[in-house]
Amino acid sequence: MRKIPAVINGYHLNLDVTMQRNFKSKDWFGASHVRVVNKGHAPSSWPFKRMLPNECILIPWSVASKEQIHNAINGYTRHADGAKFRYRSERSGMAVWCKSQRERKPKPVMKGTTN
Repeated sequence: MRKIPAVINGYHLNLDVTMQRNFKSKDWFGASHVRVVNKGHAPSSWPFKRMLPNECILIPWSVASKEQIHNAINGYTRHADGAKFRYRSERSGMAVWCKSQRERKPKPVMKGTTN
């Protein structure tokens, strides 16, 4: 089984990857059931850029709140070309499924400049 390393709010995780063909994004639980201790602005490295299409991970409620996960998914989707995700609230955490992922193309180097 493949694992994706992530750092979320200062917690170092190795998230298990499962294969999902499709699931509907539903919100089974409201924000009231999620109790999380926010560690402030600890550096985070979300696992979304390392996911491949049809892969699903589960982010536990103990490391991030529902709003943080939503903001991280929406922020990455806005800046990554062609990345699409679906997510679903579950009892143990937020299940995130990668619908499509396109790698960013490197920026062209202008003539007459050196790197």
